[in-house]
Amino acid sequence: MELCKGLAHVAIAVENLENSIKWYEKIGGKCHNRGELKTDIGVKKLALVNLFGVDFELIENEVPEKLPSGAITHVAITVVDLPKVIEYLKEKGVDSFMTEEIVNMPELFGGLRNIFIKGPDGEEIEFIEMGNF
Repeated sequence: MELCKGLAHVAIAVENLENSIKWYEKIGGKCHNRGELKTDIGVKKLALVNLFGVDFELIENEVPEKLPSGAITHVAITVVDLPKVIEYLKEKGVDSFMTEEIVNMPELFGGLRNIFIKGPDGEEIEFIEMGNF
């Protein structure tokens, strides 16, 4: 599908964000963005670290979730037109959207909007469009 550009990032649950950033930087990574996301169970501290051309979204939860540290929480795909991607997915029979509407986060990582779907085994796939929305 030409609306999608490719892998946006791989998200990893971490126990201590600062320690994880230092570790990735020690092996050649570069932290290029940080943010916080308030949820109904607490605050998630986030960082994007690029390592060898791949972005890793490191996620430290204020309130630990069921996932152990080091678990991959989701895979994100960069898109150029999120509403068209959603329309395409619905045409293909996808009915596992995790939210009813696009989620807009103008303050996170310079602005983005996204939507998640679940795959047949419960895996989470994020479709993300960067920019000011």
